[in-house]
Amino acid sequence: MASTVALLWVLDRPVSDLANEPDELAKISLEQAHGTARRYAAPSQMRILVVGDRSKVEDGLKKVGAGPVVILDSMGQPVK
Repeated sequence: MASTVALLWVLDRPVSDLANEPDELAKISLEQAHGTARRYAAPSQMRILVVGDRSKVEDGLKKVGAGPVVILDSMGQPVK
């Protein structure tokens, strides 16, 4: 929420724009959203950060084929 308010400030938009957002998003069709995703998203370049109890999430990530699971320490460095 804070980042959204900050973005509105940077763009010199009123905070009241937040109230209009659901209606504006509802105007976008599923086909439009898919077309935009196909145009701008690069799945091969995406990274997913999952924070949580490793024993509860790791198997699920492997089952859905989310790619290699890399465990990081508190400084963001791979654990050896």
